Amino acid sequence: MASVFYQVLFLFSILLTMLYIITWHRHFDVHITLTFTLVPISIMGNLMTARASNLEEAILANKLTYFGGTFLVLMITLTILHLCDIHVNRWIKVLMYALSFIIHLSALTIGWRDWFYKSCDFTIEDGTGFIINKEYGFMHTVFLIVIIAYFTVSFCAMIYSFFRS
Repeated sequence: MASVFYQVLFLFSILLTMLYIITWHRHFDVHITLTFTLVPISIMGNLMTARASNLEEAILANKLTYFGGTFLVLMITLTILHLCDIHVNRWIKVLMYALSFIIHLSALTIGWRDWFYKSCDFTIEDGTGFIINKEYGFMHTVFLIVIIAYFTVSFCAMIYSFFRS
C-alpha cells in the first residue's frame, strides 16, 4: 500500500513540476525552482525504498531521499527569506549550502561509516520495504539541529515580516 501511495505522490509531484516548468519565468526565485526539482527526487527515493528487496537497495534509495531532505529545508528557508524581503549575506548562503552539502555527504556514508546511521535493518511488510531499527550517528543529530535551526529562522522571518508591514 505504501508503494502505491509513493507512486501516486511521485506522479503528482512530476505533474506539478511540469506545470511549474510550463509557467516558469526567468524572474522566479531560483530556490522555488530548486524546490520543484528536489521534491520529485526525494519522493522517488521513498518510492525506491518501498520497492527495495534488500538492505543495500533500501540504503541506496534512502540516500536519494536524504538528498531531498538536506537541501529541501534549505531551499524552503531561502525562499521564505526572499519572500519576506530579507537579504542574506552571500557568505552566509555559502555556509548554509556547505553545511547541507556536508550533511548529505555524511548521509552517503550510510552502510560503511557510522556517521549518519550506526546500524539499520531492512524488512518487507505487505510487499513494502522499510528500513527499521535505525541507530543514528552524530551527523544525524546535526541534521536534526539544522532542520530545527532553518525552521526557526523561517518562522522568525515570517513573524518579523508580518510586524514590519
